[in-house]
Amino acid sequence: MNKKNKIIFFILIILAFLVRFLFLSKIPQGLTQDEIAIGYNAYSILKTGKDEWGEFLPFNFKSVGDFKPPLLIYLTVPFVALLGKTEIATRLPVALFSLFTVILFFFFTRKHIFSRKHPSLAYLSTFLLALSPWHIFFSRSGFEAILGLFLSLLCLYFLLNFFEKPNLKELFFCLISGFIALISYHSTKVFLPLVCLILLSFNFKQFRKFIINQWKHNQKKLILFFIFTILLIGFFLKNYIFGPGLIRAKMTFLSVDYEYQRIILPQLTYNSFGFVKEKIILFLFWFKRYLEYFLPNFYLYSGLELVTKNQPGQGVIYSVEYIFLFLGTLLLLTKKGKSYFKNKSSVRFILLCLLIGFLPASLANNSQHALRSLNAIPAIYSIIGLGLYYSYQFIKQHIPKFKILLILGFSFFLFIDVIKFLDLYLVHYPYQLSDYREYGWKEITIFSQKIAPQYRNVYVDHRFGKEGQNTYGVPYLFFLFYGDFNPEKYNSDSRRLNGDSSDYANFKFEPINWFGLDHVGKNLYVGSPWSFPKDQITSEQILYRVYYPDGTVALMVVED
Repeated sequence: MNKKNKIIFFILIILAFLVRFLFLSKIPQGLTQDEIAIGYNAYSILKTGKDEWGEFLPFNFKSVGDFKPPLLIYLTVPFVALLGKTEIATRLPVALFSLFTVILFFFFTRKHIFSRKHPSLAYLSTFLLALSPWHIFFSRSGFEAILGLFLSLLCLYFLLNFFEKPNLKELFFCLISGFIALISYHSTKVFLPLVCLILLSFNFKQFRKFIINQWKHNQKKLILFFIFTILLIGFFLKNYIFGPGLIRAKMTFLSVDYEYQRIILPQLTYNSFGFVKEKIILFLFWFKRYLEYFLPNFYLYSGLELVTKNQPGQGVIYSVEYIFLFLGTLLLLTKKGKSYFKNKSSVRFILLCLLIGFLPASLANNSQHALRSLNAIPAIYSIIGLGLYYSYQFIKQHIPKFKILLILGFSFFLFIDVIKFLDLYLVHYPYQLSDYREYGWKEITIFSQKIAPQYRNVYVDHRFGKEGQNTYGVPYLFFLFYGDFNPEKYNSDSRRLNGDSSDYANFKFEPINWFGLDHVGKNLYVGSPWSFPKDQITSEQILYRVYYPDGTVALMVVED
């Protein structure tokens, strides 16, 4: 890189840093239950070496019953050690790996994807990724998928290095980063092995020639490498595919989808469909879900779900980018478009990442899941960059007077799209979906813990939300995270050891059945307004209220 390019690269990284780290502890407001679970388990590991269930350095974290991958929790431990149980400590690891992804994406596309005749493509695509609403949204909260994306890209970077210049060192780094990627997020278990195996099949002759050559000249290292590979695969299969990994897969697989279970299956039973026909229907249902990831709504106005359902919101990319995504996809299939890439393998790679990037999400029990399809991001922004760059080159060559118009027009509409995203993310998202982010639990927890010793029992209702008693959370983790209760004492509590109870000290986490509870003595109750019978509660009994941004009461603290 010359001096000018170094300055451009530095500006891109500063831009990516600012939009991911600025006010990170406050935006978005409050930790979600997944972030709280990650933060508290990291704290418990730090203090006791055990997770919240008393398991010593587990390979999978049972957590709230969803068997979280271990990598993010272990990476959070040193940040909690330095910064305490805070929002910033919980979010920093993901934000850092998000920034690393932008940096890696630049070097990846520069070296392995785009032709050296068009170096500007790497800068342009990196700029688009730096401002990506898709990437920014998940980078500012504790989402393991960000780690999975970075590590998958790193693994593929080493693999393409190997194909370019075969040596055992690149293959070893590919294996290590690939293994870590597989234990970082569930979607990578499908995406990464498939992409790697297909790339190996494309380059099988080269790989075979390398193995034969190594066997002749470096036999001991090759044998050690294969033994190490087999051990890693065995360890991975045992701990992350079978056992807890299988439990997690069964929980989220397509066959347990609400639409399939409640709408489609009853019709099949009614019409006496056989087993084979049922599997064919499941396949067709999956194929429909897979194709939904290529529909315009996912990219233009609903992909990120920043507003309530059936309202126009934010797609996974900016609206102005969509036309260039469409154009870039067409260019991938033409001789002219392929000339912007390093070689045919680069084009294959982008198409492969695009098609397989959405596969894990389509196999799970949600439609158009932006988080589970995060691995498609490198392909998407490479294609958008290609479409935009080609448009500029075409206008520069055929209508040079309009090239400034293209730059100004794209910049203007991109600016409008960024403002729209900020409005949706900073205003509409916390206003309309605050209950989905467990809004108010921090404040209610801090208040309740101060006065809890004055009461015989503190009953905490784990049901909450604006829509009634259908949303369940894990308030015990908020109390543990924002409190100072000893994690060793919590782990060894007989109520925890003998079942799935989350009770500790005088805190009881259960639905508040006002008329069924023992009101002998002085008790405290924490719950949503609908947790309490209005005609039985006086204003003097309500000690504290937390309000949603729209002014409605989110949670209350009530005493007998």
